[in-house]
Amino acid sequence: MSSDNTTNRSLYYDLLAHPLVIRVLENTSPLYDDILKNISNTSAKTKSEIQKKTREYLRNLASSDTDLSFKIKYNNEVFQYISNLTHAVERIEMTPIFFRRYPKSKTYEQNNISLHRWIQYHYASFLITITSIYDTALLLTNAVFLLGIEPKFCSHKKIIKHERIKETPVKPALEHLDALIEVYREPRHLYAHRSVLPTLDLLDDLESMRFASKTQEEFNTDMPASTHPIIVEELYQIERRRLTQTIKAGAIKITEGTKVFFSALHPFYTEISS
Repeated sequence: MSSDNTTNRSLYYDLLAHPLVIRVLENTSPLYDDILKNISNTSAKTKSEIQKKTREYLRNLASSDTDLSFKIKYNNEVFQYISNLTHAVERIEMTPIFFRRYPKSKTYEQNNISLHRWIQYHYASFLITITSIYDTALLLTNAVFLLGIEPKFCSHKKIIKHERIKETPVKPALEHLDALIEVYREPRHLYAHRSVLPTLDLLDDLESMRFASKTQEEFNTDMPASTHPIIVEELYQIERRRLTQTIKAGAIKITEGTKVFFSALHPFYTEISS
């Protein structure tokens, strides 16, 4: 692949190309092929019969202790967390695109969905998603190492201090990823638990100026505008671009941290899954 193509490749596809992800996909596909082969060998003809046979086969397989059953359970769980994590990166990579493309419409105008509210909404979604990456990394570690911790109890301390983790390269990789995400946690928690919208610094101030100016205009007040509307608009666009670049830089750092984490996990997954 040329250097130009590599440079232009999205963070999501860059993560998909990681050897750990490739190995998980290689291990998972043949197992599902076996399932499909077993189901195709039945006498089921109609759609309902095939669905019934499929459920029966999967139920029996799940309750069995065969090697195939273990491999399917193990690889499926690892695959699900890998998929969730890579798609989280894909979603945070979409945020700058949403920032650049605000669809002006009468519906939005009638429902007070302004550009600023559009940005607030997508930035809040970005915070929720980017902080979920570390939680998913903990769940993936739990799955790869077969630690057996219930997902709801899969905390930072339980994973980092676990006997099977604390002396491996996975521990510093998780700690590095945790440190990268720390800056996003407080605004995320305030939004998720107290309905406090994340602050956008100067963008919020400029929006207040724009709102005040618009209100004065609508009600025909004699009070002069504190700042000319065109200046406010220009400053808003500058800050909007700055925030977009900040998010892009954060997404790159998180993706690189995730790749380091994947590299630390890879040899352990390879050994356990073989």
